[in-house]
Amino acid sequence: IIKVENTGSITVVLAPTVIDVNDSRIVAAGKDGVTLTQFKFTAQNEELMVTKARIRITSASASADVSDDIVELKLYDGATLVAGPLNLTPASAAGTMDAYADFQNIVGFTVPKDGTKVLTVKAKLQTVSAGADPGDNFGADLAYAQEFKAVGTSGSTTLTSVGSSNLAGNKVYIRKGQPKIELVPLGTSVLINGTQNMLKFKITAIDNDVAIKHIEIQTVLAGAGAVGDPDLDTTTIREEGTGTNIAITSATASTSNAVTFNISFDSEQQISAGNSKTYEFRATLTQATAGDTAATSLLSDTTDYITGDLETLAANATIQDREGTNLIGNDESAASVAFNFIWSDMSAIPHNDTSDGSEDWTTGRYVRGTPTDTQSLTYPAS
Repeated sequence: IIKVENTGSITVVLAPTVIDVNDSRIVAAGKDGVTLTQFKFTAQNEELMVTKARIRITSASASADVSDDIVELKLYDGATLVAGPLNLTPASAAGTMDAYADFQNIVGFTVPKDGTKVLTVKAKLQTVSAGADPGDNFGADLAYAQEFKAVGTSGSTTLTSVGSSNLAGNKVYIRKGQPKIELVPLGTSVLINGTQNMLKFKITAIDNDVAIKHIEIQTVLAGAGAVGDPDLDTTTIREEGTGTNIAITSATASTSNAVTFNISFDSEQQISAGNSKTYEFRATLTQATAGDTAATSLLSDTTDYITGDLETLAANATIQDREGTNLIGNDESAASVAFNFIWSDMSAIPHNDTSDGSEDWTTGRYVRGTPTDTQSLTYPAS
C-alpha cells in the first residue's frame, strides 16, 4: 500500500506579543534594528522555504504619510539576517499603506515540516532632523498574495499566497525620546495625621530630553468610610533632596473613597537625556484612626494617543491635536477631555510649554511604568 501525503501548505499568524520587543510602544527616531513585527509561519506536510515577501508600512490614517520615518527594512531569522536591507517604495494609491518593500531573495528562512519559524521585521528609523515626524505611528504588515513565495525543499510545492488577507502588526509610535516611570520606596508603611510622602517616583529621560507638564495622582482611602474621614488636603510636589515645593496648579476630585489630584506644573519639569529626577507627592492627613489605609498611585492614559500643543494651562491641562481632527482640546469644536499625564519629547524648535505653543506634547499612552502600582500606608493600632 502506498500512502500519498498532501502537498505542503503554509499559514502565518502574529508571534506572541513581547513587551518592548514587538508590542505597540514608543520607539526612538534614528535608531537601527528596531523590531516592528514578528510573523510566525507554520508549515504542514512538508518543509518549506519562504523566498519572497512584501512588507507593507501602514499608518492609522489614509491622510498620513509615514514613509519618511523609515530608512530601510531588514528581515531576520532570530539573530540571522535573511534579507535586506531594502529601501521603501512609496505607495502611489490613496489609503493607509504608505510604502512597501519587496524582498525578492530571502535566503535561509526554512520552516520545518509540521513546525514553526518566526520572521522578524526590523527597521532603521530616520532621524528627526532628516525628516522623521515625532508622533507618527505605523506598523509593518505582511501582504498575503503580493510578492509572496514559499517552495518545498523536497518536492514540487510552490505557494504564492499565505492566508486570505494581509496580516497587520502592532503599531509603533515614533518619538525623539520618552520618559520612563519607576516607583521609589517611601521608606515607611506607617500612615500619620500630618504631612508626609504619599507617593515617590522617578522619571528617567530615554534617548532625548523630556518635559513633564501634567500628572494625575490618585489616593484610595479605606477604613473609616466616606471620603473626608480620614481627610487629605494641602497637597504638594517636590523634587527629592530640594526641600522646596514646586509651583503647581492643582484641583481635587473625589469619587467614593478615591481622591484624584489633578496637578499641572506652572513651569514644565525638564529632564535631560539619560538622567533622572525623583519626585515626592506630599499631602496632609487628618482624622485618621487605627487601621485606616491610604493607597496612592500615578495614573496614565489608555486611549487617544495624539500630538499637539497645550491648550488649557490649568489643573486639567489639555492638548489640541495638531492634525486638526479635534480629538482633544479646549476650543469650541473640540471634545472636552483631560489627560492624566502630559509630556513632551522636546522635538519642536522652538519648544515651549505655553498655550497654543509648540506642537510636541502628548499623553501618557504607552509611557513605560504608568500607571504605577500603589504605595500603601496604614495607620497603626494604638
